[in-house]
Amino acid sequence: MATRQLFAGAINAAINPASIFRCLVFIIFLCVPAISSADVAIIANKSTPRLEKEYISRIYSAKIKVMPNGKKVSPMDLPDGDKDRSVFYRHMSNKNEVQMRAYWSRLVFTGAGDPPVVVDDSEEVLSYIREHENAIGYVNTKYVDGSVKVLMVLPE
Repeated sequence: MATRQLFAGAINAAINPASIFRCLVFIIFLCVPAISSADVAIIANKSTPRLEKEYISRIYSAKIKVMPNGKKVSPMDLPDGDKDRSVFYRHMSNKNEVQMRAYWSRLVFTGAGDPPVVVDDSEEVLSYIREHENAIGYVNTKYVDGSVKVLMVLPE
């Protein structure tokens, strides 16, 4: 009887709201890395030479319009609201989406440049880059395969 009461007391002490809360916080803490999405890879056609971050940034701001081989570059963009797009522009231009839209509006209005081609998703970016020698884009690293060249990886 005493053992049964001792056992019941131990269970009641272990199942109090504070203990449950601590366990849930611990479980959530362990799961956060698994839930977060991967980094963003800047990719290009396999024939593209190595490009520095500054060169890529200048492509995506229409300050450079050709690849090192002299051919016109085709930058690809994911749609507004895409998390990978936000990560890309935060790292490459220190601007958010609203600031980038304003930047492109000015350039288009003045005739100084055209924005990158916006595609629906990462699969479309990969498909286009595989088939076009001077294409460049970015995708979540989980989509990268051996059919494209990874120029750099941006942390989430």
